[in-house]
Amino acid sequence: MERLDQAYDNWVFEQHIAGRENVDIADYLREQTPLSFLVKDTDTAKPEPVHEPSQDKVSDGEVLGRVEIERLNLSSVVREGVDAGTLNGSVGHVPSTSLPGHPGNVALAAHRDTLFRPLKDIKQDDLITFQSPLETFTYRVDHTRIVKPTDVSVLRPGGHDMLTLITCYPFYYVGSAPERFIVQARLISETPMSVSER
Repeated sequence: MERLDQAYDNWVFEQHIAGRENVDIADYLREQTPLSFLVKDTDTAKPEPVHEPSQDKVSDGEVLGRVEIERLNLSSVVREGVDAGTLNGSVGHVPSTSLPGHPGNVALAAHRDTLFRPLKDIKQDDLITFQSPLETFTYRVDHTRIVKPTDVSVLRPGGHDMLTLITCYPFYYVGSAPERFIVQARLISETPMSVSER
């Protein structure tokens, strides 16, 4: 079952794409439940704004978009940062790496026992999409590998635009996992969203 914070973040992201900028938790509850009369206007918490980030101006915790691997039924909102608070409820973008739409290596991380558990079944040539508010980027998996936590070479840019997914390994290890499972994929297409989709 999808966590409430992921469900809400996905809904806010969809509303932004649809052109609704000033939505809040009360709007979400009114539209998602038949018991909307229980939601008071004072019971609101403003969501963080969702917008197309520039490479230089991204705040910690800011919603950047959504990553999906359809074959694995994986779909998650992506936020800036890899601190414990961010990774407890979403996939995190590694701050030192590129953002989608910018040249280089986009690195995303999440926990092996929650959002990135489906990566245990990923295969070469699987498609991964990253949807930002203005564009959808599609990547094709090149390879997977297992590395030590100290191996930061996986974050370096390659000779092409790429996406790197990072999680702990082994997937079912009890305690602090000793290695990292890496998925690397090559950008194969960029599709701007039409005005009607926004």
